[in-house]
Amino acid sequence: MNLKNIKAFTNEIEGLLEEYKKKLPKLETIQSHRIHEIQKNFTKSQYVLTVVGSSNSGKSTFINALLGDDLLPTNEELACSLTTTDIVFGDESNQLAKLYENGQKQWVEGESLAEIFHHEVKASQQQDELNFRYQLTRKLYSLQDHQTNQERDFVLVDTPDIHEMEGLNVKKEDILKVFNDVIQRTDSLVYILNFQNYKSDKNLEILNSIREVRPDLLNHLTVVVNQIDRMTPEDGHLPDQLNDVSNALISWGVPDHTLYPISAIKALGARLIESQSPQLASHAQTLEPFLPEVDEEVEGKLVKGRIALEDAADLLLKDSGILQVEKDIITPVFHHISEKDQEIMKSSLQTGVEEVSDQVNEEMNQLQQKMDEKHKEIQHIESEKGKLKQLIEHHFDIQIELQNVFKSEIKKWAANENLTPFSKEIEPFPYNLRVINFDTMESAIEAGEQQLKKWILEETEQFLRQAHQHYHVRIQSKSSEHDFFHDMNRLAAMSLQHLNKTLVEFTNHLKGIRFIDEHVNIPSPEMIEKPYKLANLDQYLSYVEVETYAEAVTRNYLIFFKETDYIDRFAYQLTNAVEYTIRELPIELSEMGNKLNDIYKKLKYVDFPQRIIQVVKDRIQESVQHIRSEIIHLNVQAELIEEEIDDLQKEYDLMDEFLQKIVGRTNLETQSITLEVKVADDFERAIRKAPNGATLCLEEGTFTLREPLEIHHSIGIVGVEGKTQLELCDSLIVKGNNSFYMKGVSVLLDSEQSGIEINGYYTKIENSTFTTNADAKGSPFLSFVGDVKGIVEKCEFSNAETAIHLTTKNELLIESSHFDSNDRGILAMGESNPYVLNNRFTNHLHSAIETDDHSIGVYEGNHFENGEVGLNVLNSTSPKIIGNQFISNHFGISVYEHAKPTIEKNVMKENKVGLKAQGQSEIDFVENEVFQHSTFGIHLVNNSTANMRANLIKRNEGDALVVNNLAKVIAHNNEFIENTGHGVVLSDQTDGKFEQNVFEANESQGILIQSNATFIGENNSFSENGEAGILAEDDSKVKLLNNTIKKNRIGMLISGKVVLVSHHNEYLENDVHGLSISGSNKGIIENNRFAHNGQLPIYLAKPQAILFAKNQFIVTKWYSKMKGSYLLAKIRIAASNQQLKKEIE
Repeated sequence: MNLKNIKAFTNEIEGLLEEYKKKLPKLETIQSHRIHEIQKNFTKSQYVLTVVGSSNSGKSTFINALLGDDLLPTNEELACSLTTTDIVFGDESNQLAKLYENGQKQWVEGESLAEIFHHEVKASQQQDELNFRYQLTRKLYSLQDHQTNQERDFVLVDTPDIHEMEGLNVKKEDILKVFNDVIQRTDSLVYILNFQNYKSDKNLEILNSIREVRPDLLNHLTVVVNQIDRMTPEDGHLPDQLNDVSNALISWGVPDHTLYPISAIKALGARLIESQSPQLASHAQTLEPFLPEVDEEVEGKLVKGRIALEDAADLLLKDSGILQVEKDIITPVFHHISEKDQEIMKSSLQTGVEEVSDQVNEEMNQLQQKMDEKHKEIQHIESEKGKLKQLIEHHFDIQIELQNVFKSEIKKWAANENLTPFSKEIEPFPYNLRVINFDTMESAIEAGEQQLKKWILEETEQFLRQAHQHYHVRIQSKSSEHDFFHDMNRLAAMSLQHLNKTLVEFTNHLKGIRFIDEHVNIPSPEMIEKPYKLANLDQYLSYVEVETYAEAVTRNYLIFFKETDYIDRFAYQLTNAVEYTIRELPIELSEMGNKLNDIYKKLKYVDFPQRIIQVVKDRIQESVQHIRSEIIHLNVQAELIEEEIDDLQKEYDLMDEFLQKIVGRTNLETQSITLEVKVADDFERAIRKAPNGATLCLEEGTFTLREPLEIHHSIGIVGVEGKTQLELCDSLIVKGNNSFYMKGVSVLLDSEQSGIEINGYYTKIENSTFTTNADAKGSPFLSFVGDVKGIVEKCEFSNAETAIHLTTKNELLIESSHFDSNDRGILAMGESNPYVLNNRFTNHLHSAIETDDHSIGVYEGNHFENGEVGLNVLNSTSPKIIGNQFISNHFGISVYEHAKPTIEKNVMKENKVGLKAQGQSEIDFVENEVFQHSTFGIHLVNNSTANMRANLIKRNEGDALVVNNLAKVIAHNNEFIENTGHGVVLSDQTDGKFEQNVFEANESQGILIQSNATFIGENNSFSENGEAGILAEDDSKVKLLNNTIKKNRIGMLISGKVVLVSHHNEYLENDVHGLSISGSNKGIIENNRFAHNGQLPIYLAKPQAILFAKNQFIVTKWYSKMKGSYLLAKIRIAASNQQLKKEIE
């Protein structure tokens, strides 16, 4: 990950944070100080190496040793500088700058920079405000021969000890601010420890101050253990002492460190000796104990002495340990500032993302706690609802139990009661069975029936009255417990009492529970006397009999005489009827008794219990309804809480989505988590179990994925380029807002289902190859689904049906890769927006790139060769095609169906057709070069439209530009040169508007207009074409203005039924005619100039309906005007004007 990528990713993180802050107000509180610091570092012009240490650690002496100059004050009093000193790498200057916080700079000059600086430091100790820092320019001693050629200045910074204000008139918070400011701008840190007092609490305090501001600086900390020259035998061995120092650092929370034992005073002395500095004298006494003893001969005697100071430079330098520090730290940092920057930026990026991640995780934890609390509320509500539902079930259980008890009780009571139906014997017939003396048979029958009926009804009514009385007495409730009706009421009341006891238990934890009315006193039913109609009454009456007898009637007449007559009289006979009735009526009355008995049993054992049960049901239902209303209320509460949970979950998911996007990708980009994977390991398990953002480092060999695998975390796969193979027998899918990284892997697809699908957030695939087995064509090598961003670079793709498939607003950079022998190289669909840059596409069977379904994208600097179609543009897509090369394809670019590409600065060479457009497509074709195509340079058909500007269409074997079938072209400033066929062909109702174009040296016509085509030409040049500059025929329409038609075989040839308008054109130096007209044409030829054409300015095969006016004719030789053909042409021109006049009239 280079600095450019780090900067881009840092910008992306800040953009994402701002984007999600808009979605989530809670994220407004998220601070990203470290990420902001990274952004600031990109604008920094300096690389800062800061030296930190407590007072008396030898910090200034160490810096002086690196400089090889006694520049910084080292005695205890003067060394207490209360601000920082920036030593910028560069040529030495005796100027000291004071840089103030307000941006002002003050220069202090003098003969000796050391004296100036010592004086300034002493003066600064008397100041209350520390609003400046010192800056001077010097080269480090070990880098004297190096030049300042870095992108950033290398700056060595001396810092004040945060305890150095003691005894001075400075507040601790002020000097701590100075210290924190320099730590904030530090890139690398060197910590100085005094060998003799490294355990001082002051060191821990300084380290904690650094940790609060820039904890990343304590990773891989460089620690210089100074003043080892003061070690004595009592101190033990140096390795043991260094081990104690290391343990102290570990206890202070700095486990990752490197120790360098040095003697800064020895190093400084050695360099002062080497440079023969006059400053050496002030250190001679200090250095003398370090000089080794030697035997010297004095006056013939051996005397113990020491080597001369000026001869001890190499020895002192070697013993000092400074060379190792310069080799490991100073020189690498200086030479690799960019690499160091990358390491620092990556570390800072990791820390910054962790800083943001920790804050977001804290917010997520709070959200999770809230959701957990809400879920507990839901659980409580569900528990309450469960209890209420149980209570409802208990209500119905009580109801069912009561019904069962009633059944049992009814059965018992009914068994103990005599339920024999009421019966009664019929009284004897109380009337005469035979009555006489009826005048008619009818009257006798009617009288007999009435008498019989009266008796029957009296018997029936008496039976019913006694029966009703019988049942009425039995159905009356008695005021005693041993009574059916009382017992039923009591049982119902007991059931309700039992239910109320249950309700009492629920009132302890449920509010609003209502109790049921326990009183049940349903009165016993009444036997309602109902009239009964005898069913067999008519049958009874039908047995009434009539007898006829003669009755003597004597009449007196004439006083003395009597006359006796006999008349018929009638009598009814009821004997048989009564006998029949006595036999049948009890049967019918018995049936009545049975019915009454049934009514009685129903009233008592069915209707009455049902009335009680209904009362209980009603009361239970009322209670249940109330409980259900409580459940509904709880449901409403639960729904509201669920909505709150949903809102919280959405916030949580958005935060998780944000973290997934930045954390996994950061881990991948910085490769902060790497795992070694062996061929013998379970590769699938390694992927599944890898932490989010882990990079799997695969060794040489073949790894196989046999089953489909979905990955729901960010993952990186890195192999040994050319030596690590990944065989996919099925699909590998990355889902969610995760990232995917692959490098140095050879991917082999072994089945039609295999391939890699990225349905995540970000991907980077580099230096990898992709191919298939012979029968494994099917799925794309790489499918990008969703809003995926990322890079595919320096990869190779071969033998796929589709190498890369893009859908749904992908934003992918595909760069510097090679696509060979695929059916399709890239298929871009669904509003995808790739940037395809500097790739090579060769030998594609269908199309190297195909855009479809509203995709956009930029395709720049690519090379397309030996394929069917270089770039296939379909279905409402609008790509930008810039600076590519299309060579030896069947079609360089093919455009279809409402597509609107911009095609600019491309080279199309030796294809069969350079560009073909059709199907209502609209093309912007600008500054392209179209060379040497075997059929057409450009072919526009079927309602397509092209706007062509500043293109060069040259040396094509066929026609340069062919426009037919209702297509349209607007051409400006193009060149159609040296084509074997025509420069341009317009036919089949096409429209062409050409302005400032050049048609030159084409073997046939400069432009051919035919088949009802329309051509408007303005300010064009038609020159040196093999046939005509312009040929118009059939029913075409031509309008020319200010064109130059020069040195063609024929300037312009008109044939057929052309409508021609020619104004202010020049027909110059054409071999045969300036203008040749045959057929039956119409038009206006006015204000044109015909000069020096070979035979005639204008040739007319016959007069036309054309107006010739104000044209200028210039011939090379004066006698040409005397030729018959010239005179004939003039005659026909005059005749044409006359013919046009007649047609107008």
